[in-house]
Amino acid sequence: MRFFFLNTCFLCLFIWMSSPLPVLGKTIEVLARSLRVRVVPVHGIPIGSVNKGETYPLLEKEEGWHRIEFSPQMYGWVSGKYVKEVEVNEAEYDWIQGKYVNFREVAEAKIPPKPLPPTTTQETFQQRESQRTAIQQNNTFTNGIGMEFILIPAGSFWMGSGQYLEDAAPDERPRHQVTISQSFYIGKYEVTQGQWAEIMDFPALTLEEQNLPVKQVSWNDVHEFIYNLNQLAGKSIYRLPTEAEWEYAARAGSESVYSFGEDGNDLGDYAWYDDNSEGQPHPVGQKRPNAWGLYDIHGNVWEWIQDWYDPHYYRKSAAVDPTGPSTGRAKIMRGGGWNNGPFFSRLLKRVHDWPDSRHDFLGFRLVISRPASP
Repeated sequence: MRFFFLNTCFLCLFIWMSSPLPVLGKTIEVLARSLRVRVVPVHGIPIGSVNKGETYPLLEKEEGWHRIEFSPQMYGWVSGKYVKEVEVNEAEYDWIQGKYVNFREVAEAKIPPKPLPPTTTQETFQQRESQRTAIQQNNTFTNGIGMEFILIPAGSFWMGSGQYLEDAAPDERPRHQVTISQSFYIGKYEVTQGQWAEIMDFPALTLEEQNLPVKQVSWNDVHEFIYNLNQLAGKSIYRLPTEAEWEYAARAGSESVYSFGEDGNDLGDYAWYDDNSEGQPHPVGQKRPNAWGLYDIHGNVWEWIQDWYDPHYYRKSAAVDPTGPSTGRAKIMRGGGWNNGPFFSRLLKRVHDWPDSRHDFLGFRLVISRPASP
């Protein structure tokens, strides 16, 4: 009986992970509010869910069930009762109704051209940027929608966890030296809901809402925001930080567990986390910054990182300007959130999720990869 059970499990795993080519030109649109994805049809174990209005490539059909790719290289079955087949133009196959659907051919998100949002034109954005640039200090920069950036100098640091931390996760090791060879600007704060609304043409927000960190945005959503922001700037300078850049900036020259030292009892002075957040994010910049002037490095919302996740990457990471694995299934998040304790707020902590995942504890901050001069 045990042998049969193991064989069945391995069969399910094979069915789940195998990847037939999609039926080109065929997709399904989800009609239900929330629809479970199962490893095999009918009574298969649920392995995820999809939501109403989302569109996915159709891989195959079987007696009222449809097989789809619902996350990067993740495959499962949904009931045909709650979906409808949609014919699409194969030339638009990678981008359908605002969702990335062919992850095998797209290593990074491809953002299609789209009209600039009417609330902020390229001309007004650049006018604001020029005015602010004229009065900027040498180590700071404020762009056309009020996003503040701090210049981080080039340098070297120790990344990851040493063996002396017994509770460190395996993917935090080994501790290794990394050099950031070029200076860069990084957001002084996490991107706010007000900034997101202006770039993405969302309805007006209250003052308190404007200053809250944006949340429930996927890695893919973030790249649409970056695309629009670069269009307004007239040059491709905005991006997510690499994991190495994020930790280097967050450490601000420290080698401790937190940016402020080793004692987690001091975390409340620097972060909104599960002990003081009252179950929600808070306006950015209300706690103490790190030594380089960056706020909310710990807590408030987790921050998306550019890199793919590989639990063994630290063993083979480049020593100079590492950019992470070339491919993967999940993207990295750093910094901890309002719903986590001190352990998850450590500078060392690495977590990951699918690029299309959205959570109310997940946001981001941006970097500018070259001097922000007019």
